[in-house]
Amino acid sequence: MTKPKTVFDRHDNPLLIDKIAMVAAFLHPASGLPQLFEVLNGNTAGVSVWSWLCFMGFTALFFVYSLAHKIKPMIITNFLWLIIDTTIIIAILTH
Repeated sequence: MTKPKTVFDRHDNPLLIDKIAMVAAFLHPASGLPQLFEVLNGNTAGVSVWSWLCFMGFTALFFVYSLAHKIKPMIITNFLWLIIDTTIIIAILTH
């Protein structure tokens, strides 16, 4: 018995929303860059390490989910968010 195809299996004929999702996979994590630059410059006042730890935990969960289901846009965006989350947490703790 063959597994039914999902919306994410349309590699040969992606929908417009599939293309938009791929672009968003890169743009969404870019929204965290201003916060990242602020904490890297030592401006950590008012930045909660607990919030960023929660963000990282949920990002890790969705990263594993996207790997399990091979959802490429989610893999990309969550991988990039994990890098940003981790860097922000390290910067908060070291400044």
